[in-house]
Amino acid sequence: MSTSSSDSENDSDDSEFNYISNYVFEEENNAVTKAENSEETDEDDVYRDEPLADEKWLESYHAEKKKIEERDRELENRFIGHISINSWCKCGRCKSEYLQNSNEYVCCKEIDSCVDALANEEVLEDTQTLPACITNHPGFNTVCLDKWSLKTSAEKFRCRDRSKYKQRGSQ
Repeated sequence: MSTSSSDSENDSDDSEFNYISNYVFEEENNAVTKAENSEETDEDDVYRDEPLADEKWLESYHAEKKKIEERDRELENRFIGHISINSWCKCGRCKSEYLQNSNEYVCCKEIDSCVDALANEEVLEDTQTLPACITNHPGFNTVCLDKWSLKTSAEKFRCRDRSKYKQRGSQ
């Protein structure tokens, strides 16, 4: 009995202490090389079936990108005060003291969905005249300012980077 236990101890010693660290079996080395090559190929193959951008698409992309950059520059100029509020506010209710960053320097009359909401037939039925500003819309207070309405709907909304809204401080 003692002989078999000493044999197993020696076997253990052989695997732990007689290991040649820099020696790699040829088959293992080939398998590693093949795996590395297949990863590179897989990464390249992922986009193999994607269509290539043609000149028309590239022109459209660059034009849209230029338009966005120009808009961002305009909003930044509004933010730093190079463009007065009177020149861009069409509703007459925009106030710079409430705006905190350049992306907020937009009049409701510049946002298509706000213009559509203001021109809605139901709004006209309720107000008898078209509201000049989205803040005068009959649903604005209950939808946009009510704490509980915002808490309920916050789960459905996302930021531009697709992350969920998070409550900050006492908001």
